[in-house]
Amino acid sequence: MNGHIGDSMAAFVLEEAGFRIGDRALLVPTSLTLPHRRVVGLISPNGSGKPTLLKLLARQMPAGAGTIRFEGKDLAAWIHRGFARRAGRRFDGRVKLRMPIPYS
Repeated sequence: MNGHIGDSMAAFVLEEAGFRIGDRALLVPTSLTLPHRRVVGLISPNGSGKPTLLKLLARQMPAGAGTIRFEGKDLAAWIHRGFARRAGRRFDGRVKLRMPIPYS
């Protein structure tokens, strides 16, 4: 993954990013590219790591495996204020479910 989508750089690029506590994987190694200026839905079974993924993207906890880049730069290399200024416009770390989605 080079972090580019079409002519623009991706907002977030995950390469085999994961998180474990002991023997329990809260997020299995995941590769994903999230584009700028797009709404992305996370739909997966309960217990698959959606909140953990959001916490990793918001820098609330570090990835235990793999890499996460924001605008082409390793997430850990961002200075807190610089990251907050750039990412805050795109990502507020909250998930809002406005209406229930039936599961069948």
